[in-house]
Amino acid sequence: MPTIGTPEGRMPIGHPSIRAEQYRRLAKECWKLAKMLPPGCRSTVLEMAETWQRLAEDQERATDLRQKE
Repeated sequence: MPTIGTPEGRMPIGHPSIRAEQYRRLAKECWKLAKMLPPGCRSTVLEMAETWQRLAEDQERATDLRQKE
């Protein structure tokens, strides 16, 4: 399985904490893109950013719960 370097060491790309990082990165890209769009075109991209951010938070909560088991 492919891995990625993280501050915690090498982790599989599909690892939950890597997914949370990917979701945050996508949210950040959406926010940057929204700033470049005319005001009337931003709402959908901002909704996408909020969704990516929520997925990152959900993924982190799920990871925390699994680690406590």
